[in-house]
Order: sequence, then structure tokens, then C-alpha cells
Amino acid sequence: MGVRTGKELFADLEARINKYNETNKDLGGKASVQRFNNSEGKHDHPLILAICTPLMSRVHKHIQQAGELVFIDSSSSFDDYNNPMFVISTSSAAGGLPLGVVVTSGESTSIINSAMTHLKYLFPTYSFYRKGSPGNIITDDSQAERSGLKKTWPSASLYLCVFHFLQTMWRWLLHSSNEIQSQHRQHLMLLIRNMVYAKTEYILNNKYKDLKQDLISKQYINFNEHVNTYWERRQEWAICYRDNTSTRGINTNNYAEAGIRILKDIVFQRIKAYNLVQIFEFITVTFEMYYERRLLSVAYNRMDRYISLRHKGLGAYQVNNTDITKHDRNNLLYLVKSNHSDREYIIDTENWTCTCSVGITGFPTGEPCKHQRAVVNKYKLTSPHLIPFLMQEADICML
Repeated sequence: MGVRTGKELFADLEARINKYNETNKDLGGKASVQRFNNSEGKHDHPLILAICTPLMSRVHKHIQQAGELVFIDSSSSFDDYNNPMFVISTSSAAGGLPLGVVVTSGESTSIINSAMTHLKYLFPTYSFYRKGSPGNIITDDSQAERSGLKKTWPSASLYLCVFHFLQTMWRWLLHSSNEIQSQHRQHLMLLIRNMVYAKTEYILNNKYKDLKQDLISKQYINFNEHVNTYWERRQEWAICYRDNTSTRGINTNNYAEAGIRILKDIVFQRIKAYNLVQIFEFITVTFEMYYERRLLSVAYNRMDRYISLRHKGLGAYQVNNTDITKHDRNNLLYLVKSNHSDREYIIDTENWTCTCSVGITGFPTGEPCKHQRAVVNKYKLTSPHLIPFLMQEADICML
């Protein structure tokens, strides 16, 4: 793998990138590197290694969720220099899929903006399902990262991962310097959780008033001040503000966390890379091969049970074909009668949403509803949120 740093390393890396770009120019694969220059003691010319592989390019083109919601997470444990690696991914019926990878030499707002801009120029013309920008982005609560992403994609809505937000609040309650008595921590945490999962803005405001008027909460001035700082940012963490977005009930960064874990455990095998050349090879070869085989396992019906149960829509057998009718001449809207009431649900096959509670929000796991699968089965359609399969009579009996 040559030297670990210096001009010789970058010359070798640039040669490999040029060869990679030439080999994959018709497949959508592309990479670029910006040499690190710290001659004046300033990080005004940071290291940037940006990669968009052929598989990532195909995800941009074919996966509808790429234009709706993406996840961004980073880790800095892949080499001895602790250069942070950012992975952009999206959800799909086959699990999380990568959209791009970038390695930088820092995590400031300017460096992240510069790195993401480099990566954006590598994306194909049909990036983010031909929208050019992600509609929504879920990240951890890193202000520098969020500011950098907002500069790169100003039209995108940035949301906080609900899990990490609640985890941060719980850690604050546990910290001894905040002097929260142990018998009061769970009660205060419940007040915060009630605000996060409030279904409407009206309920959210009421839950905030309840927290302010709570007798235990009034005992801790520092707790109320801490909550007030986050209350000003409530549109980032309260899920009631995501009802009209295309998040499909996904409110956490778990897909990105899983992608980082795949990099650490499977691609890098918990070993730090020797240099940037090896990192480049790991991403363009091993990382790419892992996701290719993962998609093939879904195609050959060899998927894990978790994905199978979520995205096969096995509850569709409960819906009678006679209860499904076309609603418009363009064959985009369908009506499905409810089994339990006189209600009718409208399935939009252009955006793949349903007017039932699960179809609108995807809550609680982001999965499609049984009505969508029933429409797919009857009219032999394809959906980006459902895995095609043949339901046999034996399968129905097992349900």
C-alpha cells in the first residue's frame, strides 16, 4: 500500500482514482480527492476524499426514498489520523442503502460544507431520484454538521434523530453536575418524551405547559432552562412537525448507524486502515460488494426475517379483491374498503401512500400498510416499498 502520508501517497491515490473513474465512467462510479494543505497552520484546504460508486449511483436513480429522506452519520476510527468518514444513506425495502461516502480531515461547518459539495458534484444528473437534493435529512445533534449540510442543500428539511435526542436528554438528567435526584429522573424524562411523541402541535403545546406546571419540574430551575433551549428548536425533534413530510414514520438515524456498523465490523473488520489508498479500496471494492450481495439475497428470497416481515406486506391476505377498485382514469389512485368499518382508503400509487394511519405515517416502523400490498397483488404493480413475492396457500396458513 506504499507510504502512509505525504506527496507520494496522494500521487498514488490520484492515479488510482483516475483509473477508477475511467473504468466506471459508463456505470456512474466516480471519485475525487483534494490534498490536505496545512502549510499556513490553517485548515483552509482540508483533505477531502469523495466517492460515489456505481451501486450508489443506481440507488440515486431507482430508489424513490433517495429523494424523500436520507440519513447522515460519521465515525472517525477508520485510520490512525482519525479522519472522520461521513456516510449518506437512504431506506429501502432491502434495508439501508448508501448514496455516497466522504472522508475529511475535520468536522467544522466549512469543512463539512466543502466535503459535501465535492460529493454533490460526483453525483449523477439524476441524483436523489431526479430531484437534485434530498427532501429531508435526519442527523445527530451536531450543530457544525447540520450547518454544513444546510449550506450544501438549503432546500432540505433537517430533523434530529429522536432516539439520540432522548438519549442526550437522559444523559443530562443522569449527570451529577445537574443535581437531579434519582427518584425524579424518570418522571422528568417522561415529560420530555410526551412532548417528542405528541401527535399534533396543539398537544405538544399542552405537554410543554404540563412540564412547566409540574411540581417536580418546578424544583429544578436548570432543568427548565435546559428544556427551554431545545423548545426553541422543537420543529427539529417533535414528530408532530413531520406529519406532512415524506419520512414514512422513520424518525431515527438507525439506517445510518447500521451502515457505520457494517463498515466497522464487515468492511474494515475492526482494523484501522493503513492509509487513504486502503480506505479507498475498502469503499470501492469491499463495501460495494457487500451491498451487491445483500441486494442479490433479497432478489433470491434469502433475506433476513426482519426485512421480510416489514416489507412483504403479509397482512394483505385479509383484504378481499372485491373491496379494491380503481379511483381514476390514470390508474394512479385506488380505493380499498376497510374490513372493520364503512371507511374507504385511497392508495396513491405515484407516491405510494395510503390514507390509513399506517399508510400516511408508516408508524411505528416505517413499513407500508396492507392496503398497498393488496393493490399491488391485484393489479400486478410494483412498489419501491414492497418486496415482490408469490404468496402460496401454505404461506397464508402459517400466518
